[in-house]
Amino acid sequence: MVLRRALYESWQMECCGRTFSVGDEVTWQVMPMESDDMRTWGWDEEEYAGLLRVEHHSDGWPTATGRVRAIHLVHQEYAETAPGSRSFTPVPGRRTLEPVDSCPKWFGCGEPADGPGPRRRRNTDGVLVTLDVTDLPEAVPGRGHRRQPSVTSAMPAAPPREPRDRRRGRRGQ
Repeated sequence: MVLRRALYESWQMECCGRTFSVGDEVTWQVMPMESDDMRTWGWDEEEYAGLLRVEHHSDGWPTATGRVRAIHLVHQEYAETAPGSRSFTPVPGRRTLEPVDSCPKWFGCGEPADGPGPRRRRNTDGVLVTLDVTDLPEAVPGRGHRRQPSVTSAMPAAPPREPRDRRRGRRGQ
């Protein structure tokens, strides 16, 4: 068995996910977190090398089966891009991980706080899950980016994806 981390984004859980707890066995369709997405999310590519992303909306990705060993809520602070724009962007270095026993079905978007400078809010963007993997075909490379250490060309390639807006599907925007 191998420990792997997977990001389960809030919109994926709210749309099509089933809640789970530490100790549960889960099977998810997963894809590798690509370099551009790692930078967008602010994940350190060395510390989080091999990070997977749970995917419910694309076909062709392998499934991972494993026992949940840890769950952390991913909280991110956002700043308004321009006064009154109602558009927010992640604030670098302002992400925290909160250990929990169970994954919630619904996640919160914080209310913008007024004060000097751009308005800010704190959202819960999903969960970072540590899995003790019992079954994981090698990950599929994505869109021609640097291959993760566990990549093989034996898996079928998924169709190309359009660039994502992480905020898509969020309530309250």
